[in-house]
Amino acid sequence: MTSEMFYDQFERGVLEDSKDFILWSGIHKMQLESRKKLKELS
Repeated sequence: MTSEMFYDQFERGVLEDSKDFILWSGIHKMQLESRKKLKELS
């Protein structure tokens, strides 16, 4: 499963709130925010 697919399912509540999934979600969210900021600086 890609991070995008995971994040979508996790945010919709399809997946459980395990520690690993919470961590994966947080890391993916930070990556999305970093990409957005980099785009704004370009």
